[in-house]
Amino acid sequence: MLGRLRRRSRKDLPPEPSQADATPLGWTTPWGILDWINIDPTGLIRIFGWSYETSERLHPPRLRLGDDVLELNKLYRCFRPDVPASPRPPFAMPGFVFEYLVPEAWLLRPAVPVSVEIEGHPPKVIQPRPFTQPGLYELFHSKRVLGRDQIYGFGPPGLQVHPEVLALVESTRGSVLDFGCGAGPLVAAMRAQGREAFGIELDRGPIRDALLAEAAPYVRLYDGRLPMPFGDKSFDVVVATEVVEHIEDYRAAIAEIARICRRQAILTVPDMSAIPLGSRHGLIPWHLLESTHLNFFTQESLFECLKPFFQRVNFGRIAMTRVQETVYFVSLVACCEMADFEAAIDGRA
Repeated sequence: MLGRLRRRSRKDLPPEPSQADATPLGWTTPWGILDWINIDPTGLIRIFGWSYETSERLHPPRLRLGDDVLELNKLYRCFRPDVPASPRPPFAMPGFVFEYLVPEAWLLRPAVPVSVEIEGHPPKVIQPRPFTQPGLYELFHSKRVLGRDQIYGFGPPGLQVHPEVLALVESTRGSVLDFGCGAGPLVAAMRAQGREAFGIELDRGPIRDALLAEAAPYVRLYDGRLPMPFGDKSFDVVVATEVVEHIEDYRAAIAEIARICRRQAILTVPDMSAIPLGSRHGLIPWHLLESTHLNFFTQESLFECLKPFFQRVNFGRIAMTRVQETVYFVSLVACCEMADFEAAIDGRA
């Protein structure tokens, strides 16, 4: 078997992942080939290879994270159509993956070198990108059977405003209301720039606990009933980022946004075109695990909701993401203008 393994040319090797975190190994052992190691920023480290030996005869490399030795998390097989046919049918899955898991406490520290060691080869030392703490880290190792509510859930509001949302709002003029402001990061950012900015949010414990001190004096907590406690055309700009998909009567919410808006409204919702784009990869955007999503918009359906209230609606996308060669966007953006918008920016209204 070893001779057959060694006769492979470089062009016969499996395609390596396109991420910068994939490092070739090309190690030959008496029991198989180790092709590459993938160090994912989530803390999952995988060594990919192939062999016709049974799993019990495979020897996992030693992995060191700094001075710590990482224990093997799991070993599993996979198909490898790029390798020669098995000489011992019906051995259908010659590929194997050694999987290691960086302890969760390490994810909050600066990245340190990862050393891969196996008998017969000099150690391979790799400097990974900084680790990040992923959502649902428990799914890498949990022995519990989890319920739907433990997967599709919701957590506390974010404490930072997305930079592309911030750039959109910065391009506007006048007073701002952040409808569904969460912890108030947009309000705080606009206030720091000298803008007149306010927020409105549901009065509930997680919001009160997370509310930023610099935004709190300008955020109104209320019971969520419409109409909102503001007069007609109270704000030059109304922003609703990732909000209307959570509201059962989304048409009434859009009508309210238009009522209190004097010049412009900016709305973002999850971009549903990401689902068919990701389907061939078997992936959906992380944001869609949010359990409180009630409405799912396309650009066309959102336009139908907005056009009765606004003279112009221009669409955009934010948070571009790539999965291999597929590009999708996390959110759909609608930039809406009232009928007298041109007069307003010219100072005539």
